[in-house]
Amino acid sequence: MLLSRLTQKTLVCCQTNKSPSNSLPELQKKCAGYVECGALEAWLIDPKTKTVEVYRANQARFALKNLTSVAASGPLSGFVLDLTRIWAGL
Repeated sequence: MLLSRLTQKTLVCCQTNKSPSNSLPELQKKCAGYVECGALEAWLIDPKTKTVEVYRANQARFALKNLTSVAASGPLSGFVLDLTRIWAGL
């Protein structure tokens, strides 16, 4: 299982809510699990609502809406994911 293989070296995990077989609570649990297992940051990206939920170690989850990009924190500061193609449906 992926969660058991995560190490402290895992910095950012991204999960896109695009499949109808994935429920939002399942994906939220998965992202929280990534952080619990050592990822420093996880993003749940929902193209339908143009929302990014950010999960960070030792912080409460928070949501950002209608952004054109999202930036990582900590060791990956400076990494920015352009969301425009995701919002456009790739």
